[in-house]
Amino acid sequence: MGRFRVKEGASRIGEEIVLYFDIGRVLGFIAAVITFIGGYIYCIDTYGFLFGFGLGWLPSIILAFLVFLGVVWLWGPILILLSLIIFSQLRFS
Repeated sequence: MGRFRVKEGASRIGEEIVLYFDIGRVLGFIAAVITFIGGYIYCIDTYGFLFGFGLGWLPSIILAFLVFLGVVWLWGPILILLSLIIFSQLRFS
């Protein structure tokens, strides 16, 4: 296999990290598509048909890419915070 040997537990941890980022990529793609469509509609509505439709895709895709990266890396803490907010609202109602 090579000169270096990997402990059994270490390969499992590596698989878990890969799984974390795979789930993040799927959720990030969904969030990026929603962000792109929303940003594009916002640009069309705000800047009119000529500038919004013609050039609105550029800021929309930049924002969507940033959202994608954020969700890929931070989907775990985001999920924990959302669940805490939802459960705290359910408890008080």
